[in-house]
Amino acid sequence: GTLYPSVFAPAAGETQIDLAWTAPEDTNDSEIVGYRIEVSTDGGTSWNDLIADTGTTVTTYAHSGLVSGATRHYRISAINSVGTGAPSNIASATTDDLTPPGFIAGVVGADGDSLELYFNEPLDLDPGRTPRASSFGVTADGAPVAVGAVEVIAGRARSISLIGLSPAVRQGQTARVSYTDPTGGNDEAAIQDRAGNDAASLTDQSVTNGSALTGASTRSAPAQDGVTQPDTGTAQIGAILAAKEQRTQAQRKVSAQLLDAIGSVELPGEQEEVREQPDASAGWLPEEGEGSRPPRAPWGPGSAPRRPAATGDLGEFEFVTVDIRADVTPEVLGRIRALGGTVINSVPKYRAIRAQIPLVAVQPLAALSAVQSIRPADEAVVHKDDTSEGVAAHQVNTARTTHDVAGAGIGIGVISNGVATLAERQASGDLPAQITLLPGQEGTGDEGTAMLEIVHDLAPDAELYFATGVSGQAQFAANIEALCEAGADVIVDDIGYYLEANFQDGIIAQGVNAVAADGCYFFSAAGNDGNLSDGTSGVWEGDYVAGTSLTVEGSTVGVRHDFGGGKEENAVERSFYGTVVLQWADPLGASANDYDLFLVDGEGNVLLSSTDTQDGAQDPIERISSGIFAYGDARLVIVKVSGADRYLRLQAFDGVLEIATAGTTWGHPAAENAVGVGQVDVRTAGGAGGVFDGT
Repeated sequence: GTLYPSVFAPAAGETQIDLAWTAPEDTNDSEIVGYRIEVSTDGGTSWNDLIADTGTTVTTYAHSGLVSGATRHYRISAINSVGTGAPSNIASATTDDLTPPGFIAGVVGADGDSLELYFNEPLDLDPGRTPRASSFGVTADGAPVAVGAVEVIAGRARSISLIGLSPAVRQGQTARVSYTDPTGGNDEAAIQDRAGNDAASLTDQSVTNGSALTGASTRSAPAQDGVTQPDTGTAQIGAILAAKEQRTQAQRKVSAQLLDAIGSVELPGEQEEVREQPDASAGWLPEEGEGSRPPRAPWGPGSAPRRPAATGDLGEFEFVTVDIRADVTPEVLGRIRALGGTVINSVPKYRAIRAQIPLVAVQPLAALSAVQSIRPADEAVVHKDDTSEGVAAHQVNTARTTHDVAGAGIGIGVISNGVATLAERQASGDLPAQITLLPGQEGTGDEGTAMLEIVHDLAPDAELYFATGVSGQAQFAANIEALCEAGADVIVDDIGYYLEANFQDGIIAQGVNAVAADGCYFFSAAGNDGNLSDGTSGVWEGDYVAGTSLTVEGSTVGVRHDFGGGKEENAVERSFYGTVVLQWADPLGASANDYDLFLVDGEGNVLLSSTDTQDGAQDPIERISSGIFAYGDARLVIVKVSGADRYLRLQAFDGVLEIATAGTTWGHPAAENAVGVGQVDVRTAGGAGGVFDGT
């Protein structure tokens, strides 16, 4: 007889799958007392317990709470006094898909004569069967725009294109689209998903205007005889700032990097402030085996700045990971999911959400009134050292012998990137078997394992704890507090973030303050990013000083900063691949003084720019990321667009500035309740035998 159950084909509804199975014929003379039900979402590659033990001999179970169109795979094992038996055969089922495809966003093409509409799941369309052009209505600044035809592009399963727009949509116009479902039922003349569900009608829906067609007037200064024209670089900066003035209410909430990526810095579309409820019917519906990435969204005129890193592609969407400052409510989280996004983490205390969303969904998300700002996810910086001679350098052996201490009764928490080889180090005896990992916070990478080994070498009897610090500033701060609550008396970290606050306690520093108030001690790697004394400083700090005004068509769009002696460009003297951050002395989330940052070459041509809006609700921060490009002849230009003069701090990470000051340490290592720790090479440190004596 069989030693395992036999599962029948499950029956599926829209949100529930009903399981049924037969009991094993052979129970090894021990009665069945329950069943283990496992479920897989990846075809049986990995399994999770749906029910570890039903605690009953009933051979049916209803798996409820599923979304429509969800496929699940099941296997069942019998439990008796001997233990858990072998699993059954695998049975699969898919819930009925009765959910219509949800509209995410629309983008007008660079030529102004096409409009691509994006949906949250694959559509059942092909070049020979598309909705009628008459089902759509497009307007530009309220005037009708005729739709020539509807096109389906191979490889773009989640979108359709309206082509032959006439007249073409021009730069700066407010573009909207409407769609009318032809009938009340499901029919092939409509926008349908692959289950045959019709998309809902759209009424006067705002879309992003990526048109590069200019109207009768532009902001470019005309050439005139006898009039001195600005140099090319100055004109470029002026044009960028003039375009910035056209941003809509929603676009002012979005980082310039993201706006550039969707071609919207100089090509604004209208997004109205809205209060939206989450639409469960428009949730993200991923499907395996979809087409490749489509052409990227249109750029604005001129050379393209670096795009924020795309963190993945599902189907044809380009996804970006973003940090969102917003009220962490079911409505906001639901809207993220409805727009095709995934919430990575959220910390209500800090009004912080990290999410992965389609690039085309950034502006629709920013239109929510509860959303304050959206920017590319801040990157973690690992301040690491690969080896440690701390036992000798700090005379730890002497301290152990003299004071009879080895860390017993002390909990030490480590925050780093990840612990990829932790199990191997425990198996080899380099680390103890008992290390507390915060659930779900194992992270990625392996610097955490190395730090745990160093701590264990110094204090072998201490209890060890770990949590990652690379999931965003808010999650970092939450992990600091969680480690202290879990039992850590001392916490050490080697992680920093480029956008940590310089002029007040930022999110991570607030986490440090919270645990310090509870009696925890916090030590943080200070960064070792150069210093003024050795001529390696990448920092300049000082008051803003007005320099040259930038004008376009007779209007001032900004004033350059003078670094001293009439020098309005600060050269980066060492070729660098890094990040440059400008901050000024305004409160986080409430800056009404607008400064911008530009990276230019020796001729003044703009290489990169950061032109976020500060109008009272944003951070006093601008950031340029050079990415994979190394610049050997680069200069930094600061421009005040509006507002009051402020104290500034400019830092070129991995670079050396021609005009530099002291003050390299930034962020939470400089917090009042943290101990910032510098790195010393034991080979050159003062003291005999590698013992550090402070020199």
